[in-house]
Amino acid sequence: MGSRLHELAQAKDSATTRRLAQQYAEQALQPLLTDNRACHIDVRVSRPAQGDLRLHIDVVATNGNLQTFTHPLKVI
Repeated sequence: MGSRLHELAQAKDSATTRRLAQQYAEQALQPLLTDNRACHIDVRVSRPAQGDLRLHIDVVATNGNLQTFTHPLKVI
């Protein structure tokens, strides 16, 4: 798996960048759904400070277990 999140390192802190971050994370996690390793994935983006984004990711495995991840992302 891989993502395009690294492409946003030089992006401006904007609503468009936040939408792209969410889309890139969802695209990178799609194989979990396709391979039936997860039955649901929810990606949210928060902005705790200027230039600092956080991805909040909930993954529900096919056995029902919920795992939550947080991924920081710096933008300009």
